[in-house]
Amino acid sequence: MSLQDKNEICLTGRINKIFRYRNLTNIVITTGIISKPNNTVEYIRPSVIFLGEMKEEADKFKRGMQVNILAHVSSRMFYDENTKRNHYKQSLVGDYIVHPQSELEKEFGLASKKTAAPQNTASFAGKVYSLWRISDKTIKICISSATKIDGKKRINIAACEFHTPHTNEILEDIRKGDRVCAVGTIKSYTKKSDLKTYNRIALTDLQKI
Repeated sequence: MSLQDKNEICLTGRINKIFRYRNLTNIVITTGIISKPNNTVEYIRPSVIFLGEMKEEADKFKRGMQVNILAHVSSRMFYDENTKRNHYKQSLVGDYIVHPQSELEKEFGLASKKTAAPQNTASFAGKVYSLWRISDKTIKICISSATKIDGKKRINIAACEFHTPHTNEILEDIRKGDRVCAVGTIKSYTKKSDLKTYNRIALTDLQKI
């Protein structure tokens, strides 16, 4: 089975925060809410940055608006002089942002007061750059994908977590260099140290191809 490399994030939700800088705009959107046992809730709020012409498009939107975003994982390695180690950083970079259509508008082209359904999906196809077990039921896997971005083919590495009871079988079946496809969602968390929103890719399925 042959599949083209893929690195695609699809998000629909309401803008929670906007940070506008000189060279980029950072939009945080709410795509879901998880109820917790102690009567609290956890908001799923992916953070996406927009650069160049897409920054101009993102700047047309305001907090509270509903948006549909198509993005990709952008990765880079950098050397930290303090720790004397290479560190890996990844971000969601927006390729497209529009007001989403409701189901009625999609189906019949008619205006509706209903909002579009929330969406939060991540899709990847490419080579395994690395993988290892981080707990009994969780695997960390980095997937390298060569896809066209701004008309040029670029290689990015998506670092993902896969929670499964079958870690042993997966580590026996999938090795570095194998081609895989995977789907999942973008989770979010906030660091107490800087109160910034960070993304985490949680896979829901993974398959060798």
